[in-house]
Amino acid sequence: MPVKASATRTHNKIARLTALAEHPNTPVHEAALARHALSRILAKIAEAGGKTPGYVDRRWYGAKYDHTHKLTTVDIAKLIRDEIKLLRKVAKNAGTVADEAALKTVDPIGDMPAQIKVSVRSQYYSGGSSIDITVTNVPVEWGFVAAAQPTQYRRFDRSPALDALVGALKSAMDAYNHDGSDIMTDYFDKRFMGFVEVVHPEDVR
Repeated sequence: MPVKASATRTHNKIARLTALAEHPNTPVHEAALARHALSRILAKIAEAGGKTPGYVDRRWYGAKYDHTHKLTTVDIAKLIRDEIKLLRKVAKNAGTVADEAALKTVDPIGDMPAQIKVSVRSQYYSGGSSIDITVTNVPVEWGFVAAAQPTQYRRFDRSPALDALVGALKSAMDAYNHDGSDIMTDYFDKRFMGFVEVVHPEDVR
Protein backbone atom coordinates (compact mmCIF):
# COMPACT_ATOMS: atom_id res chain seq x y z
CA MET A 1 0.00 0.00 0.00
CA PRO A 2 1.42 3.46 -0.91
CA VAL A 3 2.63 5.45 2.09
CA LYS A 4 0.25 8.34 1.32
CA ALA A 5 -2.79 6.05 1.29
CA SER A 6 -1.61 4.42 4.54
CA ALA A 7 -1.19 7.83 6.18
CA THR A 8 -4.68 8.90 5.11
CA ARG A 9 -6.19 5.74 6.56
CA THR A 10 -4.28 6.23 9.78
CA HIS A 11 -5.41 9.85 10.16
CA ASN A 12 -9.01 8.80 9.47
CA LYS A 13 -8.73 6.09 12.08
CA ILE A 14 -7.37 8.57 14.62
CA ALA A 15 -10.33 10.88 13.96
CA ARG A 16 -12.86 8.05 14.37
CA LEU A 17 -11.24 6.77 17.56
CA THR A 18 -11.08 10.27 19.03
CA ALA A 19 -14.77 10.81 18.30
CA LEU A 20 -15.65 7.48 19.94
CA ALA A 21 -13.50 8.15 23.00
CA GLU A 22 -14.86 11.65 23.58
CA HIS A 23 -18.54 11.32 22.63
CA PRO A 24 -20.76 11.31 25.77
CA ASN A 25 -23.05 8.61 24.35
CA THR A 26 -20.28 6.11 23.69
CA PRO A 27 -20.62 3.09 26.05
CA VAL A 28 -17.92 3.04 28.73
CA HIS A 29 -16.36 -0.18 27.44
CA GLU A 30 -16.19 1.07 23.85
CA ALA A 31 -14.76 4.41 24.95
CA ALA A 32 -12.01 2.61 26.90
CA LEU A 33 -11.19 0.48 23.87
CA ALA A 34 -11.08 3.57 21.65
CA ARG A 35 -8.75 5.40 24.04
CA HIS A 36 -6.47 2.40 24.23
CA ALA A 37 -6.34 1.96 20.45
CA LEU A 38 -5.73 5.69 20.02
CA SER A 39 -2.84 5.67 22.49
CA ARG A 40 -1.17 2.81 20.62
CA ILE A 41 -1.40 4.60 17.28
CA LEU A 42 -0.08 7.86 18.71
CA ALA A 43 2.77 5.98 20.40
CA LYS A 44 3.76 4.45 17.07
CA ILE A 45 3.70 7.86 15.42
CA ALA A 46 5.89 9.26 18.22
CA GLU A 47 8.36 6.38 17.79
CA ALA A 48 8.56 7.22 14.09
CA GLY A 49 9.58 10.78 14.90
CA GLY A 50 6.13 12.24 14.52
CA LYS A 51 5.55 10.73 11.09
CA THR A 52 2.80 8.22 10.40
CA PRO A 53 4.40 4.80 9.96
CA GLY A 54 3.47 2.65 7.02
CA TYR A 55 2.18 -0.13 9.26
CA VAL A 56 -0.62 0.16 11.78
CA ASP A 57 -1.52 -2.61 14.19
CA ARG A 58 -5.05 -3.56 13.20
CA ARG A 59 -5.84 -5.50 16.32
CA TRP A 60 -8.26 -4.19 18.89
CA TYR A 61 -7.13 -4.51 22.49
CA GLY A 62 -9.27 -4.88 25.59
CA ALA A 63 -9.03 -2.20 28.26
CA LYS A 64 -7.26 -4.60 30.67
CA TYR A 65 -4.97 -6.20 28.11
CA ASP A 66 -1.82 -4.16 28.70
CA HIS A 67 -1.32 -4.95 32.37
CA THR A 68 -2.34 -8.63 32.00
CA HIS A 69 -0.65 -9.58 28.72
CA LYS A 70 1.84 -11.86 30.49
CA LEU A 71 -0.86 -13.85 32.28
CA THR A 72 -2.10 -17.27 31.15
CA THR A 73 -5.65 -18.04 30.07
CA VAL A 74 -6.12 -19.82 33.40
CA ASP A 75 -5.08 -16.64 35.21
CA ILE A 76 -7.48 -14.54 33.10
CA ALA A 77 -10.37 -16.90 33.85
CA LYS A 78 -9.67 -16.52 37.58
CA LEU A 79 -9.67 -12.71 37.28
CA ILE A 80 -13.02 -12.78 35.48
CA ARG A 81 -14.42 -15.15 38.11
CA ASP A 82 -13.23 -12.85 40.90
CA GLU A 83 -14.68 -9.80 39.13
CA ILE A 84 -18.11 -11.43 38.89
CA LYS A 85 -18.03 -12.40 42.56
CA LEU A 86 -17.01 -8.88 43.58
CA LEU A 87 -19.76 -7.19 41.55
CA ARG A 88 -22.39 -9.50 43.05
CA LYS A 89 -21.04 -8.94 46.58
CA VAL A 90 -21.01 -5.15 46.18
CA ALA A 91 -24.58 -5.16 44.85
CA LYS A 92 -25.75 -7.39 47.69
CA ASN A 93 -24.17 -5.22 50.39
CA ALA A 94 -25.20 -1.88 48.89
CA GLY A 95 -26.76 0.48 51.40
CA THR A 96 -30.47 1.20 51.34
CA VAL A 97 -30.73 4.99 51.33
CA ALA A 98 -33.92 6.90 50.65
CA ASP A 99 -32.79 8.12 47.26
CA GLU A 100 -31.12 4.85 46.24
CA ALA A 101 -33.38 4.52 43.21
CA ALA A 102 -32.17 7.85 41.88
CA LEU A 103 -28.52 6.99 42.50
CA LYS A 104 -28.63 3.42 41.21
CA THR A 105 -26.78 2.62 38.02
CA VAL A 106 -27.46 -0.34 35.78
CA ASP A 107 -25.16 -3.26 36.60
CA PRO A 108 -26.35 -6.42 34.82
CA ILE A 109 -23.84 -8.63 36.63
CA GLY A 110 -24.39 -7.25 40.12
CA ASP A 111 -28.15 -7.07 39.66
CA MET A 112 -28.72 -10.59 38.38
CA PRO A 113 -31.03 -12.73 40.59
CA ALA A 114 -29.17 -14.48 43.39
CA GLN A 115 -30.16 -17.96 42.22
CA ILE A 116 -28.31 -17.60 38.90
CA LYS A 117 -25.04 -19.50 38.75
CA VAL A 118 -22.16 -18.33 36.54
CA SER A 119 -19.20 -20.60 35.88
CA VAL A 120 -15.97 -19.49 34.19
CA ARG A 121 -13.75 -22.24 32.81
CA SER A 122 -10.63 -22.21 30.68
CA GLN A 123 -9.23 -24.85 28.39
CA TYR A 124 -6.26 -25.31 26.11
CA TYR A 125 -6.29 -27.04 22.76
CA SER A 126 -4.00 -27.40 19.77
CA GLY A 127 -3.24 -23.90 18.54
CA GLY A 128 -4.85 -21.86 21.28
CA SER A 129 -7.10 -21.62 24.32
CA SER A 130 -10.58 -20.52 25.30
CA ILE A 131 -12.61 -19.14 28.18
CA ASP A 132 -16.15 -20.42 28.51
CA ILE A 133 -18.72 -18.64 30.68
CA THR A 134 -21.86 -20.67 31.38
CA VAL A 135 -25.01 -19.15 32.92
CA THR A 136 -27.40 -21.61 34.57
CA ASN A 137 -30.40 -21.69 36.91
CA VAL A 138 -31.93 -18.58 35.31
CA PRO A 139 -35.45 -17.79 36.63
CA VAL A 140 -37.85 -18.19 33.72
CA GLU A 141 -39.92 -15.17 34.74
CA TRP A 142 -36.79 -12.96 34.76
CA GLY A 143 -34.71 -14.33 31.94
CA PHE A 144 -37.20 -15.37 29.29
CA VAL A 145 -40.19 -14.07 27.37
CA ALA A 146 -42.66 -15.77 25.08
CA ALA A 147 -41.04 -16.35 21.71
CA ALA A 148 -42.22 -14.13 18.89
CA GLN A 149 -42.10 -17.18 16.63
CA PRO A 150 -42.38 -20.26 18.85
CA THR A 151 -41.35 -23.66 17.52
CA GLN A 152 -41.64 -27.19 18.83
CA TYR A 153 -38.18 -26.75 20.35
CA ARG A 154 -38.42 -23.18 21.65
CA ARG A 155 -41.33 -21.42 23.31
CA PHE A 156 -39.18 -18.77 25.01
CA ASP A 157 -36.65 -16.16 23.90
CA ARG A 158 -34.13 -14.44 26.13
CA SER A 159 -35.43 -11.33 27.90
CA PRO A 160 -33.75 -7.90 27.58
CA ALA A 161 -32.42 -8.34 31.14
CA LEU A 162 -30.76 -11.65 30.25
CA ASP A 163 -29.38 -10.21 27.01
CA ALA A 164 -27.85 -7.36 29.04
CA LEU A 165 -26.26 -9.87 31.42
CA VAL A 166 -24.77 -11.87 28.54
CA GLY A 167 -23.42 -8.65 27.00
CA ALA A 168 -21.86 -7.56 30.30
CA LEU A 169 -20.18 -10.95 30.79
CA LYS A 170 -18.84 -10.86 27.23
CA SER A 171 -17.50 -7.33 27.80
CA ALA A 172 -15.82 -8.43 31.04
CA MET A 173 -14.09 -11.22 29.10
CA ASP A 174 -13.21 -9.09 26.07
CA ALA A 175 -11.45 -6.58 28.32
CA TYR A 176 -8.54 -9.06 28.54
CA ASN A 177 -8.49 -10.10 24.90
CA HIS A 178 -7.09 -8.89 21.61
CA ASP A 179 -8.41 -9.66 18.15
CA GLY A 180 -6.87 -9.04 14.78
CA SER A 181 -8.71 -11.82 12.95
CA ASP A 182 -9.94 -11.40 9.38
CA ILE A 183 -12.87 -13.64 8.42
CA MET A 184 -12.45 -12.68 4.77
CA THR A 185 -9.07 -14.43 4.63
CA ASP A 186 -9.68 -16.99 7.41
CA TYR A 187 -6.89 -15.34 9.40
CA PHE A 188 -7.12 -16.06 13.14
CA ASP A 189 -5.43 -13.77 15.65
CA LYS A 190 -6.91 -13.80 19.15
CA ARG A 191 -5.41 -14.07 22.58
CA PHE A 192 -8.11 -16.62 23.39
CA MET A 193 -11.52 -17.68 22.16
CA GLY A 194 -14.37 -16.47 24.37
CA PHE A 195 -17.91 -17.78 24.69
CA VAL A 196 -20.91 -17.01 26.88
CA GLU A 197 -23.58 -19.72 26.96
CA VAL A 198 -26.96 -19.62 28.68
CA VAL A 199 -28.55 -22.93 29.58
CA HIS A 200 -32.11 -22.58 28.30
CA PRO A 201 -34.85 -23.95 30.61
CA GLU A 202 -36.27 -25.96 27.74
CA ASP A 203 -32.94 -27.78 27.42
CA VAL A 204 -33.12 -29.00 31.03
CA ARG A 205 -34.87 -32.31 31.30
